[in-house]
Amino acid sequence: MSTNFRHAEKIIEIQELSKSFGATPILVDITMSIPKGSITGIIGKSGAGKTTLLRCMNFLEKPDKGSFKIEGKECFQATGATLRSLRQKMGMVFQSINLLRNRTVEENIALPLEFMNISKAEITKKVNAALTLLALNEKRNVYPANLSGGQKQRVAIARALIGQGNILLCDEFTSALDPETTLETLGLLGELNKTLDVTIIIVTHDMMVIREICDFVYVIDKGKCIEAGRVEDIFYAPQQIVTKSLIRTSIERDIPSVLKDRMIEVPQKGCDALVRLIFASDSSQNPVISEVVREFGISINIIAGSLDHFRESTLGTLLITFPYHKAKYPEVIAFLQKQRVQPELLGYLKGKT
Repeated sequence: MSTNFRHAEKIIEIQELSKSFGATPILVDITMSIPKGSITGIIGKSGAGKTTLLRCMNFLEKPDKGSFKIEGKECFQATGATLRSLRQKMGMVFQSINLLRNRTVEENIALPLEFMNISKAEITKKVNAALTLLALNEKRNVYPANLSGGQKQRVAIARALIGQGNILLCDEFTSALDPETTLETLGLLGELNKTLDVTIIIVTHDMMVIREICDFVYVIDKGKCIEAGRVEDIFYAPQQIVTKSLIRTSIERDIPSVLKDRMIEVPQKGCDALVRLIFASDSSQNPVISEVVREFGISINIIAGSLDHFRESTLGTLLITFPYHKAKYPEVIAFLQKQRVQPELLGYLKGKT
């Protein structure tokens, strides 16, 4: 499936949505547009309002004002059969998973269909297809207590999609999983996105999740959408302090602890600058480091490096250190920017004693 969404049909459109609890505003004039078949992330720190936004999308919360359309149909004014039809377009995977303990995997997946006007034969057919798609056939008669965290999450995903909805909402659904299982689950979602053409919206506080699977990202802070765009564009050049902080949290995982112990916020005599360099696809082949060394006569240490593979492009990242000179530093940064490299100062390293 192509991931060129520039002219894609918008499956969800939200305009100026606001929600308060009492006198406390939780969401303030949220506007977003989500292309059909895309994977979109909503990220923010705890208390930013992202889960409340997702609950408004799933009709679990009613906003104070604003418009919410699915495939061009206004949702908040819908009633009766129209509202039920719109709700059936969506499935949701919660952070706590919420499987029924006294039901097997097969019975948990079948639960939503039992509330629809569907024959037992059709329910069995749909459940069997879901079990195969989610690689759960061997677990069909197993109870949740005997499943791993990743297996429980797959059951929850199967249950959310069993009603043939074309939108899947995921609320912090990887927060209780270990890193390996998280990657496996994200890979599964990516395959479902391609196979079923399902539109996926993921709420998370973890930029790794956004980087791994999403096409687009909306950054929420204090109830407002402060930044939005393609994931690779946001990673390459984040504009807002909160966005930079969220990205930095994932980057700092790559900094060796021996260097973290030496980090300082204010430069001192004899310190090094710790800088993250991001290389866009068209600059990744250039010998930028050697050119900086030759141009400015400074020594550069490469601390860590990685390639971030997004849905349509690749960004290269290097963590480097070099001796900090107040007068020369702006010249080095300007030179890097001319080479289509995005530098970010992460801090300073005090000299070894």
